[in-house]
Amino acid sequence: MGELNLKQLLKDRKENFQLLYDELAKLMPEFGERVLETTKNNKISIACTLTALDDKVFKPNNINATFFGSYLFHRRVSGVRVCNRSPKLAKVGGSEFKHYGTHSDDYHSLPYFTSAAAIGLTKKEIHVYVGRLREALGHFSSADPFGIFKKNAQLKELMEAAAEGDQESGAGPEEEKKEQ
Repeated sequence: MGELNLKQLLKDRKENFQLLYDELAKLMPEFGERVLETTKNNKISIACTLTALDDKVFKPNNINATFFGSYLFHRRVSGVRVCNRSPKLAKVGGSEFKHYGTHSDDYHSLPYFTSAAAIGLTKKEIHVYVGRLREALGHFSSADPFGIFKKNAQLKELMEAAAEGDQESGAGPEEEKKEQ
């Protein structure tokens, strides 16, 4: 690869981060959401709220916010990590983690997703990603989620599996979750 190619990839990643940030900052208000301020120490990942979807879709239909990640993946929107609100304390191997499962302690009280501007990401891929994300947000927020599931057996199976996982501990064998 060489030093020059690596420097170019890093320069491109920095430019692509700004493009992704700008595109998400334009997109999210269309759906009552916003980009969270996490860029001070994180120059790769961008977090966006899912509070409007939480109020409109997740809570009324008893849907875990992380299901939205499965929904996005099914719509060919990959690389998204969806986080639930997490007031939980988890103990893993003797260490305690406040707000376990979230990306940041600052935003533990709301559901959100993160997107990353990784090395190798192209401007074209960013535009495709944002377009697919726009379509998925629009479809998910305007449609009856259970109607979507009835029409699509695979999504229904994902939903049921996610619900079963939530009812079980879902934390893994070493983790003991406690409510604060």
